[in-house]
Amino acid sequence: MAHPGAYIPSQKELNHFNEDLDFPEFRDPVDYAALFETDKKHQKNGDGSVWYLYSNCAIENIEKHNSASQYIVCLRNPVELAVSLYVENRYATTENLGDFWTAWQYSDFRARGEKISTLCREPKLLDYKRTCLLGQQLEVMLQHVEPHRIHFIFLEDIKVSPLDVYKGLLAFLGLDYDGREEFVVVNAAKRIRFPAFKRLVRLIGTLRSKVPFGKGFGFLKMLNRYNVSTDRVEKPQLSNEMLEEMAAFFESDIQLLSALTGRNLDHWRVGR
Repeated sequence: MAHPGAYIPSQKELNHFNEDLDFPEFRDPVDYAALFETDKKHQKNGDGSVWYLYSNCAIENIEKHNSASQYIVCLRNPVELAVSLYVENRYATTENLGDFWTAWQYSDFRARGEKISTLCREPKLLDYKRTCLLGQQLEVMLQHVEPHRIHFIFLEDIKVSPLDVYKGLLAFLGLDYDGREEFVVVNAAKRIRFPAFKRLVRLIGTLRSKVPFGKGFGFLKMLNRYNVSTDRVEKPQLSNEMLEEMAAFFESDIQLLSALTGRNLDHWRVGR
């Protein structure tokens, strides 16, 4: 968020508070605190970690850390979210199945820790059904956080009117409008040029977490950056039957999310 009154570390997905998920990089409180500026020029500090909503303990841990925290919850059609998550997992090489529909049907196995790639550190993120039950996750969150401390942003609104969404967010945070009018896509879907090399880098990273190699992998990081392409990513093509099956699975959860947010989401429930 490029606003003079707000600060978010350049490192995203800190995952400091979701101790039930295997993201160990920023578990240490000292390392986590070091990511934030210590001066007082910013009115708000933020942590951009999308898995806090899915976690069973993150919200409680955040409330223990700061009971006055404000939450920004970004929401989208769960059918689209499941597909997007699959594409992201393929990019990260944590998803070893080359077909989304097969991966979707494997969700129940993966919820039990079965049919998981050896390169996937956190198997729960391959369960495309339960990770996208946003209504259930929000219902749990509201057991710990008052509604006035939660701000909802719908992805479809950003596509239509990003300026209105931005102003609404600033109003929620109590920040003055800074005159910004241009909003560019900064997190476009990425493609891996050489998947085998990406898997090798991940394997080395997995070994490093278990064996004290020491430092000296800067060259691999440089090659890994070269391995990333921003060419257009082809999303999985789903038939009408597949979309209807997914929409049916999310039907009751979408109704719950609609009730909790006060937003009519009927257009999500037809799989479009």
